[in-house]
Amino acid sequence: MAASPALVVCGDSRAAQWQLPRTFANVANRGIGSQTTVQVLGRLPLDVLALRPRVVLLQVGVNDLKAIPLFPGRADAIRARCKRNIERIVRTLAANQIRVAATTIFPLGAVPPERRPFWSPDMARAIADVNGCIATLADESTTVFDTGPVLRDERGAVRPRYGRDLLHLTPEGYAALNAEVAKHLAEQSLGTPGRKLRPTVRTGENHERRSRCAQANRRNPAEDGADDAGRPEAVRHCHPGAAPLSNRAGPGLRSRPSARPRQKESSPLAAVLLARIS
Repeated sequence: MAASPALVVCGDSRAAQWQLPRTFANVANRGIGSQTTVQVLGRLPLDVLALRPRVVLLQVGVNDLKAIPLFPGRADAIRARCKRNIERIVRTLAANQIRVAATTIFPLGAVPPERRPFWSPDMARAIADVNGCIATLADESTTVFDTGPVLRDERGAVRPRYGRDLLHLTPEGYAALNAEVAKHLAEQSLGTPGRKLRPTVRTGENHERRSRCAQANRRNPAEDGADDAGRPEAVRHCHPGAAPLSNRAGPGLRSRPSARPRQKESSPLAAVLLARIS
């Protein structure tokens, strides 16, 4: 039987392309392109928890937020759902005795001409908003690594040599991240079982920001369009106080239908455009 990986990189395409140097032994990558936070949350039991890693390096959220330019009227709901799902991912991992290195959502690169009709400055503001709430997740089992100071230039965008396109990094960009991630993980002793982490935000500031985010993210079922009854059973069982992993649902997870039908949010044209730019 193969040994459990020491570290799992989890998230979307940005995570999938994140290759850690060989100094990181026994690493598994569970990033999948184009995935949103709810998709990553849904596959945690089989893709991550089943591996029983010591540490998860998390990068996710940009695919939720890139819908904002197409659905500006739902911007608040999109941001709130993204923040809520990231918190659920982090809390689920922590509840399973897995340490989390939550990375802030990477800044954006230059917007190419073909995307400009379907883009908005609200995207960058939404990333900053979600990143502010990610910072509040730092505690004794979770540390937050701010990718912005490593990647962005004086304009707040990804440095040209680090950006492959609007959303993705070059190998040089990942190399710059890896140099800082190595220091961050070592400083936080993430590889040391039983060692408590040091919150990366001052206690008073962290508490204040956490309270603001919790209030902003308070669930509004009328605008969310999904509830716990519609989530995979294994994910709902992964919250604090749940049964051990061995007693949870295994392969063949199925989502239960929601008690309310989802309201149609987009026209066929908008759906096609969103698919083309993803």
